[in-house]
Amino acid sequence: MHGKGRGASSPPFYKTRRYHGIRFLSHLGVFYCGIYLKEKIMTTKMFKMHIVAKATYLQFESIPDKQRFLWSYEMTIINQSEEIVQLLNRYWRITDMTGHVEEVRGPGVVGLQPIIKPGKQFVYTSFCQLNTPQGTMEGYYEMQTLDEVRFPAEIPKFVLAAPVSVTGGHKSRLH
Repeated sequence: MHGKGRGASSPPFYKTRRYHGIRFLSHLGVFYCGIYLKEKIMTTKMFKMHIVAKATYLQFESIPDKQRFLWSYEMTIINQSEEIVQLLNRYWRITDMTGHVEEVRGPGVVGLQPIIKPGKQFVYTSFCQLNTPQGTMEGYYEMQTLDEVRFPAEIPKFVLAAPVSVTGGHKSRLH
């Protein structure tokens, strides 16, 4: 699963990611940061971020006849670790119902690179426009501790869906 020459695989319930030369194992939003050394993972820190998305179709800003569908989405980022963290960058993978994928990368969110203390949360609202009445969004935030340890915080996939009255004859290819 990890490719040639990378050693033993992780337990099947973990997702494995390589990120800036560091290997991360994630399970239910818990990120284990370890240095990949001699085919073993040496766990150094545990970072637990809980991310919740809430999407709302914006009927009055959307123009279905011109294939312009707009949603607002509220993101809540909860720091459940014992470290102060800062959100540095974002990565989004946006897929419309035809299967077209758009990737978005950039610094911070809504013009900010918020610092989130342990047990605290940061909430922001942004927007997404698609040419189809349904789609999905997923991705990750690049986070950093005060010790300058960087790690990805996964954004679970969520659905953007217009009401049935708007979707009409469109057939979804979403999974």
